[in-house]
Amino acid sequence: MGWFDFAAFVLASAAPATTLPPSDPPVLTAAEVAAVMQEGLPHRYDGGISMVAVAAVREVLVVTFDVPAAFTDDLDPEAIAREFAAGFCGIGDANLYFEQGMRVRVDTTVDGGAPVPGLIIDRCPAGTEGGGAESL
Repeated sequence: MGWFDFAAFVLASAAPATTLPPSDPPVLTAAEVAAVMQEGLPHRYDGGISMVAVAAVREVLVVTFDVPAAFTDDLDPEAIAREFAAGFCGIGDANLYFEQGMRVRVDTTVDGGAPVPGLIIDRCPAGTEGGGAESL
């Protein structure tokens, strides 16, 4: 599984088993998505980057990645947020999550240090499947 494709997989897994009428999009809360994602933690990616925490703070899904100190010159928190958004939005239903007023915040830690709050993503970036206007 690719760098941030795990998030897209988990979001798809969190979709309700029952379907609503076609006019009503499925309703997912940040807490429901967080609960599913927590089951796969920590999730390690190439290069020593790990998704280490997922939580819900009201309508915001907070995802925390731990990055090795050696990567901090090349991979800043904004770059991590953009990569995560691309993976998260790589599935067709990701826009529904944002259309319901949900958001995602991507925090980072360096070598297990204190989390640094990151960007809040409020829509899929342009160029991702079903993506809308650039918001990052």
